[in-house]
Amino acid sequence: MTGHTPTADDSLRKLRHDIKGCLNSLVLSCEVLSEQLEPEEAIDFLDGLSRAADKLGVLIEQLPYHPEPAPK
Repeated sequence: MTGHTPTADDSLRKLRHDIKGCLNSLVLSCEVLSEQLEPEEAIDFLDGLSRAADKLGVLIEQLPYHPEPAPK
């Protein structure tokens, strides 16, 4: 280990990586659900879809937001 101290850029990079992972999970689950599945299999993918959507909401709330001032 190099002893690298995490920076704000590192934190944002990880956050973006985690958001992309959730989006990929959502896409893959939707693709699988477009196929014929046994009900138990569909329930598993729907559960995963729900967890990914919940996690995505939490991650997006962590994004820094700096609104621009309204024009005068």
